[in-house]
This record gives sequence, structure tokens and C-alpha cells, in this order.
Amino acid sequence: MKLPSLREALLKASQVSDVVLRQLLFANLRAAHRFGGFSSIPFPVLETRVASGEKGANSFKRLEAVLSRMPADARQVVDIGSNNGFFSIALGKRGYDVIGYEPYAAFARGARQICERFQITNVSFFVKPLDPSSSRDVFDCDVSLVLSVYHNWVKQYGFEGANEILRNIWSRTRKLMFFELASTLDNQYIAGFETMPRMGATDEECRAFMEREILGGLSGGKIEFVGMMPTDYVNGRARHFFVVRR
Repeated sequence: MKLPSLREALLKASQVSDVVLRQLLFANLRAAHRFGGFSSIPFPVLETRVASGEKGANSFKRLEAVLSRMPADARQVVDIGSNNGFFSIALGKRGYDVIGYEPYAAFARGARQICERFQITNVSFFVKPLDPSSSRDVFDCDVSLVLSVYHNWVKQYGFEGANEILRNIWSRTRKLMFFELASTLDNQYIAGFETMPRMGATDEECRAFMEREILGGLSGGKIEFVGMMPTDYVNGRARHFFVVRR
């Protein structure tokens, strides 16, 4: 019986150690979702809805709104501000090719771990903050998701800078954009931005402001207001949810 060489033994030990390390990293990631403050939205590979009132329940309502409105011939999706990968991975598991752009490396790294663990090969994540310049370079897609990220652009680049980013993403979107935003009426965090205009004194006025001053700048876009979506985030009760079609 031939004994393995020292090199072969060390290589095998290294491979075993790598597997164990990956398992530990994944377990830590899952625990951070369940018990910690890693993300307000659910762990991306949950197969069933979480119970009403539990952390992440409202994200499944948003996912249903997206899935029910996806064009039949859509194949390529870009998820802007992909967070922990919840929407990107859910769409990838349903056969869409998805690119997620996320400014925070920890979120992108965790989402990649999940894809590797569950052998999801049609979803990729890039650590890429978008600004008026870099947003011109996002991948072309059939559908773009811009969910609860626009306010961050307003804080960083001002109202017109945020609108420029949105127009750039729209220029790369062939069919449909999903857009979600909290209002200055409901969300005190966003209302505190010096660069965010006051939207109105009622939900209806805020909706009209978003349609006119934000989504109205998307050339050729036909705007549908889906409704007020309850949020899993800590600020505010619900967010305005739209679909913009070409």
C-alpha cells in the first residue's frame, strides 16, 4: 500500500480545512441574519414566507409584487443596492440572470457565500457604489430593481444628482423598472436630509411628487403606482412602490 506523500497529505488537509472554514463562515452569516442586525430583510434562501409580524415578513410581499409583474420575456435583471441578496437570489433561483450592485462589501461577500453554498451560478454581486458617473456603466438589463436606495443618492449627491443616477439606470433598462421610496412625511430619517425636498402633507401628495419630480424624468416611462408597501426597515411604516414601463 502506497502512503501519500507529505505534499499530498498537506494538500488534503488544506482542502478539508477550507471546507470547514466555509461551513463556519456560512453558519456565522446565517446566525447574523437570524439574531443580529446584519440586515432588516430575510436570509436569501428561505423557501417559505416568515410569519406575519416576524422580521422580514414584508420583504416577501415586495418579492411577490416583483414576480407578478415580471415581463414574460425578461431574462436579465440588475438589482441596485442588492443588500444581502434577497431579491437577486430569489430571482436567480427562478431562472433569471441577475447582477447585484452593492456599495457595502460585507453584504456582497455574504451574498456570494450563499450563492456558492447553494450552487447558484446565474447571480453575481459587485461592490460598486453608484454616483452620477459610475451609474452610466451598469450592465444593460431587461428589468432593474431600485428599491429603497434613491434616498441615499440624494444624501450623497443632492436631488438632481440622484435623479441623474436614476436616469442613467433607466437608460440601461430595456423593459421595466421597479422603484421604491419612503416619503418625507412618513420617514423622519429621510426628512432630515437637507438635500431632500419636502414631498407633501399626505401620502397622495407624496406619491404625486415622486411621479412628477423623480419618475417623471424617465424618458418614455409609463408609471404605475402599485401601492404602499409595509417595510421591514426601522424607519417609517410603508414605502411607495412603483413600476415604470417602456
